[in-house]
Amino acid sequence: IEQNTKQYARKTVYVYSGGVNEKKGVLELIKLFKLYRTKEEELIILGTGRSLEECKKQADNRVKVLGFTENVQEYLEKADVYISNSKSEGMSIAIIEALENGLHLFLSKIPSHLEIFKISEECYLGEYFEKSNFEKKIRILRKKIKEENRENIKKFQKENFNSDLLEEDRIKGMELLEIQR
Repeated sequence: IEQNTKQYARKTVYVYSGGVNEKKGVLELIKLFKLYRTKEEELIILGTGRSLEECKKQADNRVKVLGFTENVQEYLEKADVYISNSKSEGMSIAIIEALENGLHLFLSKIPSHLEIFKISEECYLGEYFEKSNFEKKIRILRKKIKEENRENIKKFQKENFNSDLLEEDRIKGMELLEIQR
């Protein structure tokens, strides 16, 4: 893995980790990224699923479709931006892990993704996009990414999405269910 991650050190690296299927929009994400990327940007896709082989056919020297790996953390540490084109999902563990590593976010405009951006007012986390404004939003993201923000993003994650807070929310939700019975 060291050889795989070292080559990305000089570039802006976008990483996606999760299911590689239609619901996650990975194939469309690869196509959009290839249309609007710069020479200094690379995309790494980690995960497996029904669309994996089709995604591998779209890969090139700056789009790596690596499939399943147990070393996701090593890729997150080397990346700059976590990217997701998911069509729907709940609170994503992958996004929380990305924030924990100080990654900026470039996420599809779905309710669970928008919720993350609503929470953060003092810290620039990134941008959300739709297919129709992908190019505009990635340009905004490029301009706003700053290395010093990585520590702010890590702080934001600890204050808003640490395991103790998530467990408290889960317990409160279960208590509400009990009250409603």
